Amino acid sequence: MNQGLGDVEQTLRGHIEHLLARDADKGPPQWPGDVFGVCMSALLVSGSYCQALSSWPPRAGTEEIGRWSKLVKEIGDRWRSDWRNPPSEVTRLWEKLVRASTVTLKDLRNDTEAAQALLELCAISDETCAGVGVPPTESTPQDVFYFFADSLLSNESDGATLCCEIHRSKLRVLPKMRTPQTGLTIRSLSHNLGLVMTNEMKPRWITRTFSPHSSEEGETSLNLLIVPWPPVVRPDQFFESKALPQEMKNMSEDFGFFSFRQDEGEEVVDLVKSLISAAKTKVDRIDGVVLPEAALTPKQHWAIRREVLAAGAFLIAGGGLPSSPGLQRGENVVHIDLLGHSTFSQHKHHRWKIEGGQIAQYGLQSQLDENKSWWEHIDIGSRELLFVSQSSWLVFAVLICEDLARPDPVGDLVRAVGPNLVIALLMDGPQTEKRWGCRYASVLADDPGSSVLTITSAGMSKLSTPRHGEKDRSACIALWRQAKPSTPVPHPGIPKEIDITPGAKGVILSRSNQYFKEWTADGRSDAEATGYPLLLVEPIIVP
Repeated sequence: MNQGLGDVEQTLRGHIEHLLARDADKGPPQWPGDVFGVCMSALLVSGSYCQALSSWPPRAGTEEIGRWSKLVKEIGDRWRSDWRNPPSEVTRLWEKLVRASTVTLKDLRNDTEAAQALLELCAISDETCAGVGVPPTESTPQDVFYFFADSLLSNESDGATLCCEIHRSKLRVLPKMRTPQTGLTIRSLSHNLGLVMTNEMKPRWITRTFSPHSSEEGETSLNLLIVPWPPVVRPDQFFESKALPQEMKNMSEDFGFFSFRQDEGEEVVDLVKSLISAAKTKVDRIDGVVLPEAALTPKQHWAIRREVLAAGAFLIAGGGLPSSPGLQRGENVVHIDLLGHSTFSQHKHHRWKIEGGQIAQYGLQSQLDENKSWWEHIDIGSRELLFVSQSSWLVFAVLICEDLARPDPVGDLVRAVGPNLVIALLMDGPQTEKRWGCRYASVLADDPGSSVLTITSAGMSKLSTPRHGEKDRSACIALWRQAKPSTPVPHPGIPKEIDITPGAKGVILSRSNQYFKEWTADGRSDAEATGYPLLLVEPIIVP
């Protein structure tokens, strides 16, 4: 019988040999990412990690958890310095697995010794990989271990993974930034490595090269300039799009396609240039510029990219193209531009479905029939998620509208990596605490512990009609949902609505990094974990 991942009737040996495509008796993999992938997946499929923790720590002479944690870190340091030769402790633990290799994954819950060996190997691998996936600084020692890890992560054609022997079609191991501090899941057991068991979406890991902002100051703070462009959205920018000849044959007449046409004026380029100049009179520097979903045409993006990079900042901009009815689908994409890199682009993963309620809310009755449901006419064939490693404490991911609300397929990747910041670009109404964006942002703030920033355009916010009796909140163009830190702080995790004042064209979000201690469920602390308070919301008025 052909057994694979997820089969609880499979033996532990069968699980190991399926992943490594070799005999388990040949010893542990040389590279810690493979050891982590083998062991953590066995713990996950069997569910045995809960029982393994019932009598912990496992080693004689380390009855105090602090002693065990210190020993695991020391073993990890030795493995990192000589990673082609796993330490003797790793070899002995692997031999325990081989001796228990006839145990099925289903019965692994009853084999505490084998389950604890798996968990201890995960912990050692996790400590070995401390610091992988983050950009170097002037004070960071460069060695072969980190160069090799970067080479694994930078695979553009097949996507990122920290495994050598385990093929990415079976599972992936990725760098990890946050450890959930609530509940007990497989994600509770590691600080530095995350397990991804699905191959539905390809992750790409982008590490920022050295930049002028790599100073000590630049490594502890972040200034973002939000440009809620366009200031006006008209109903006639939405239009019915005729299906391609091969489309809609499986759909009833109650469905149709729509598309959105961006304005092509060049005033947005001058506006961004003016905003950057004005922002620098408010704060010492601008680290990044962010524009909402579908804000720019390709031509506008190219011109703004040049201005933003020249200012020493990175750019996150929603872009797109309208469809050509009956001929070609449109495009809805986020462009990410970093100093020293060409443009990275990530397509939207879910189509926007507009129904009668939203047609009325945005006043689109003259363009779209309220009695039908309308799907955004874009291509969703390419499903990738970009993780941008900007500093030792900041890895961010960008989602486009529905990608925030639909946990599949993006959710598993986001939860495995735990990016410090998730930025959601929207074409939506006001970003108030009562709307859907805050609800879904709160889920990610709780697990994996990401701070979430949702952003819409001033034009879409104004186009949204307040419900009967509701106050006009069209000035609320963004919302910050801070991750709840593990250490008590005043007002943890309270959503912050971000309004743009009359006459203002942009908003600065400034935040300073604060460090909090996080814990894995096996008792290891991480003094490098971070919390993300929002310090300043400053409207920028450009005459």
